[in-house]
Amino acid sequence: MKIYGRLNSSNVQKVLWTLAELELPFTRVDAGREFGFPEQYEAMNFNKLVPVMDDAGFVLWESNAIVRYLARKHGSGSLAPADLQAYADADRWMDWGSQTFYGAFGSGFVNVYRMPIEKRDPALLLDSFNKTSKVVAQMNQVLADRQYFCGSQFTMADIVLGMAAQRWFNMPYAQLIDAVLIPELPHLRAYYERMQKRPGFVRYVDEPLS
Repeated sequence: MKIYGRLNSSNVQKVLWTLAELELPFTRVDAGREFGFPEQYEAMNFNKLVPVMDDAGFVLWESNAIVRYLARKHGSGSLAPADLQAYADADRWMDWGSQTFYGAFGSGFVNVYRMPIEKRDPALLLDSFNKTSKVVAQMNQVLADRQYFCGSQFTMADIVLGMAAQRWFNMPYAQLIDAVLIPELPHLRAYYERMQKRPGFVRYVDEPLS
């Protein structure tokens, strides 16, 4: 198993956390941004984005697809629920996290961590914060009566949404937006604290944002 991608990519972190949960050995090759790409990379992924997985010659890109593949191949009945409807539920939450959470959060993150200070747009950051606040409030509500997003079992959905929680709680909104009111999210906070007890999360995900 070989994974191509830089450690500070959220999409690479998803895959590495999954591999850690499944206790699978792998090697990783730095790729993307400051590392550039290996000569053969475009032949593996014409998008030239990370990550790419090479599993004994089977090449796959798109982080959620890689997580699903690994979960079904090595974690059927755990990360990938065996029941079809339970699997669809986890699948749905993965897409919701990638599209709805990151759709709201992503522009603010890019504004803070990918733009020079002089080019930051305070209005864009505030808009992203307001939209993301509504999303995390929904996440908090869902977690009011369950430990994980699909119930009592940790699944592949929590790979995506656990990372979303980590990003929300580590985004320095209070330092960046004057007089912003940070919502209290006790259920989401407790969920994040449960994620912080998982070795793969600690090793690959729970780092300062960059």
